[in-house]
Amino acid sequence: MASFFYLNIVLQLPLDFKNENKSFSFFLFTYLTNKNRFLLKNAFGFFLKGAKTIFFVKIYML
Repeated sequence: MASFFYLNIVLQLPLDFKNENKSFSFFLFTYLTNKNRFLLKNAFGFFLKGAKTIFFVKIYML
């Protein structure tokens, strides 16, 4: 379940940032996909640690 929500966030970020900041979106998406194997193993822990930061960034960039 946590992996599903995490992947949803990862796939949603580039769409949210596409109009605001393409370079930041590309960097973030590339970074997350490169770390995909590690993050999928620790998806739940990463989600708990990084959810506030990710949503803060999403709200801040809007």
